[in-house]
Amino acid sequence: MFCLLAYRDVLMIGRGLLILIAAITLGLSVAEQQLNTLTQRQEFVQILAMNRNNESVYTLEILGSSYRVSAVYEVAEIRNQDKSVSIYTPFATWIIPKYLYIDCHEELAWLDLHLKYLEQYIRQGWEMIKKT
Repeated sequence: MFCLLAYRDVLMIGRGLLILIAAITLGLSVAEQQLNTLTQRQEFVQILAMNRNNESVYTLEILGSSYRVSAVYEVAEIRNQDKSVSIYTPFATWIIPKYLYIDCHEELAWLDLHLKYLEQYIRQGWEMIKKT
């Protein structure tokens, strides 16, 4: 029922399809240019346009249809605050402090007490040296 086409017939059909695509593209281009001239919206004709914005979202426009593809996947949110840097993920939250506060009142009181004892022993030793 179906027969294979000869090579020359395949070439003729292929050329015909290419000419048809070129004619459609040229017709769309001319029609868009005429429409833009009537509406005074744009000064150029675009059949295919591809753009990328600051958020890495790619926009592809083909014959008036717009397609968007995002190349960024949100993994975490980082907040820089006055006292800390916070990292929020879907699984965990980390807070990294910018300033370290260490409560060492007890240690300083202990050192102050031992310093007084040390001064007392030094004075006693100095008085013993003077007497001899």
